[in-house]
Amino acid sequence: MKFKLESDKKLFYSKDNEWQEVELKSCFPLTDKNSFFSVLDKEAKEIELIESLSHLNVSDRFVVDEYLNFRGFNFEILGVYKIEEDFGLRHFEVKTQVGDKAFQTALDAWPMKTKSGEYIFSDIHGDQFIVNTLDFGEKYMKALI
Repeated sequence: MKFKLESDKKLFYSKDNEWQEVELKSCFPLTDKNSFFSVLDKEAKEIELIESLSHLNVSDRFVVDEYLNFRGFNFEILGVYKIEEDFGLRHFEVKTQVGDKAFQTALDAWPMKTKSGEYIFSDIHGDQFIVNTLDFGEKYMKALI
């Protein structure tokens, strides 16, 4: 078992020298941040279960920790209520997977496009907001992406 993280923060897993994009999901208990992670393929099918991150070698543990830290500060934007510009900042009001959020970016901060076509906005506090497909508010995003 081997892991690598691409520059767009996509996680890849290899077993028998065949790399595939994966996602890690915490299983149980949720109070133990280092135990029981499901390695899921693109169809969300489990391909491996990691009982403990301590079982990983040092380089793989570093990759997984970096991935988990990045994913821990990401919000997926599902819809956009409004975007306004004011005093050198862009103000967003959006719907995310965890509810409604408001955040700000600098006017000269543009989203990064990933290889898979998602857009990543970094707000002024370092939180990440990902846009893949929107349920509503596409007209607000058109000028930015």
